[in-house]
Amino acid sequence: MHALIRPLGTAVIILATSGCTSPTPQLDAEFGVSIRQSVDLQLINPFALYDLNPVNGLDGVAAVNAARRYESSFAAPPAPANVFAVGVGSGAALTQAPAVPANQ
Repeated sequence: MHALIRPLGTAVIILATSGCTSPTPQLDAEFGVSIRQSVDLQLINPFALYDLNPVNGLDGVAAVNAARRYESSFAAPPAPANVFAVGVGSGAALTQAPAVPANQ
C-alpha cells in the first residue's frame, strides 16, 4: 500500500504545482521589443550609412577652431566656486532696510 501512495502523492504534488507556473514562453518571445523600438525611433536617418554625399555644416577652419577650443578646455581645471557665497547678492533690495510704518 505504501508503495502506491508515494508515487501517487508525488504525481498529485507535481500536477498541483504545475498550475502555478508562469507563461514565460509568450513573454520571452517579446522580451526587449520595446527597447529596440525606442532606439529605432531615435534615429533620424537609419540609412545614413549608405549616403555618400558630404554633410553640410561647419567649414574646415571653424571645425578645427571648435575642436581646439574643446580640447583646450581640459588643459586646466576650472576655478573652484565659493560655496559660501551662493545666494548672497549685492542688489539694492538686499542693502536697504524695509520701510516701517510710523504709527507702530
